[in-house]
Amino acid sequence: MTKPRLAVLGLSHGYKFVKRLLTCNFAKLVAVADISIETALKSYSVDESEVSEKSRLKDLDIKIFKDYKDLLTEMANEVDGVIAALPNDLHVEVTEESAKYGVPLMLEKPIASTISEGKRICEIVSQSHIKFMVAHHRRFSKLVNRSRDAVRRGELGKVIGANVLWVGKKPDEYFERSWRIDKTYGGPLLINTIHDVDDLRYIIGEIDRVQAYTTNQFRGNQVEDAGVIIIQFKNGALATIFLTDDCPSPWFYEACTQEYSFFYPSHFDCYYFFGEKASLAFPSMTLFSYEKEFGEGWHRPLHRQNLLVERSDVLEEELKHFCDLIMGKTESRMTADDAFETLRVIDAIKRSTQSGKSVRL
Repeated sequence: MTKPRLAVLGLSHGYKFVKRLLTCNFAKLVAVADISIETALKSYSVDESEVSEKSRLKDLDIKIFKDYKDLLTEMANEVDGVIAALPNDLHVEVTEESAKYGVPLMLEKPIASTISEGKRICEIVSQSHIKFMVAHHRRFSKLVNRSRDAVRRGELGKVIGANVLWVGKKPDEYFERSWRIDKTYGGPLLINTIHDVDDLRYIIGEIDRVQAYTTNQFRGNQVEDAGVIIIQFKNGALATIFLTDDCPSPWFYEACTQEYSFFYPSHFDCYYFFGEKASLAFPSMTLFSYEKEFGEGWHRPLHRQNLLVERSDVLEEELKHFCDLIMGKTESRMTADDAFETLRVIDAIKRSTQSGKSVRL
């Protein structure tokens, strides 16, 4: 197998994968499925050129289905893997269906909306032994991986802590989709902060305890619109996260990293990592430390250097990893159990906001 044959389930969030698969040289798109296929081919577009690209699916040798189950039933032997960008409440079902046919699955994050559903997915994957990964795409960011290397190689010394900002202003039309303000499926904790939590787990280590406070007084929806989280890691490090989706600001990951063309680019940092030897600002990758010849201390000059990082398409790197996983060239960088652990942290944060107390995982 030189080019895995892939199918994309769900074109609302899945078209970002379709777009890359139509032009890449490492995989072949053979089928798509969407419950509202005609609408999906005409909407969810940033510009008119994307509408034209979606219309091209009808002209290419790509099979189109309304029901993803029909796709799996008819093409189980003609696809080498499926990418499921379906609503969260279908994640258990699509995992069961993929396992039934033994088809490798890349499941869009989060692994699930609830702990019980997340546990069930872990059970299905474990029992079926299908090749499986959750699309926490930031794990394929070269910026994130260089930061992880800096921590794991000891470039910062023993890690003391981190500070994370996710502060942005979502437009009013964003909330027209009801699931985004549903207590079970929506809210910035589950949609946005889960990425930041996973980044911290991936870079610093496993989380031991959380304390959090949230409010919904600014937008007035059922879900939170601002919050602050204190995190204690098992290795003793501490971190804080401040989040809101109701403030004009350049300090959020998607804008700062400039890894996504949809977001207006920012030239600021949104993460800060602190160690006994050095500190790191992300994503400028600015490392601050003392020169040995001058000694250490706040009365001494700081040395500033930029860690060089090659730019790349994060989603393309994620797709390449899935293809390598299918072909047996690598192990999943985001297993069901790993993704479930990130979900457990979000659940602990939510429980802390309800009780007003710290929650140990």
